[in-house]
Amino acid sequence: SIDRGTPSWPLQAPVVSKVTSATCYPGRSCQVDIKGDSLLGASVSTGIRPGAVFVPVQSAEDMREAILQHLGEATIVIKAAAVADYRPAHPSPAKIRSGQERLSIELSPNPDILKEVAARRGSAFVVGFAAETSDVAAHAVAKLRDKGIDLLVANDVSREGIGFDADDNEVLLVDRWGGTEPLTRRPKSMIADAILDRVLALRAHAQTTRAR
Repeated sequence: SIDRGTPSWPLQAPVVSKVTSATCYPGRSCQVDIKGDSLLGASVSTGIRPGAVFVPVQSAEDMREAILQHLGEATIVIKAAAVADYRPAHPSPAKIRSGQERLSIELSPNPDILKEVAARRGSAFVVGFAAETSDVAAHAVAKLRDKGIDLLVANDVSREGIGFDADDNEVLLVDRWGGTEPLTRRPKSMIADAILDRVLALRAHAQTTRAR
């Protein structure tokens, strides 16, 4: 994927939050008690609820700076943004005219925001996402270890009827303590409920383990 550096690029937004409690209901989104949560993204398809802070960004580098600025306040980081892997190395300041038979665009890698967040998180619980097309479980475990995060949510984007442009999804949760939890196909609101339940349970377990 390529970073266009434009506010219309359809990124989901990572949430950097102080979550104190959550209550989930069947068929509904979670009602979450959050203090000073921040939503960072290039575009958001739903309204921003009262009390949340939306930080608009235009590029992956902008998003990195915004996330790191808020990271010190976070207890949970849910890094759901589908950030582009590459960006044009030398963006043209003017329109590129037609008529040329061939064009070459040099690409530069974008910063690995998730990996940097994990390395600088302090005590924050970090959640990442992975869109896979094959060997979902194996790739999920590999990415979890490579990024150094606490929980990875992976799904197969090659399947029709789930994931992108669909009301349902089916995902696999993999955590750094060796646990896995497949979430069978269901509405995305219920997937979100289950993910948050897992986050809070794992975080509580980690805190209890550290206290012993």
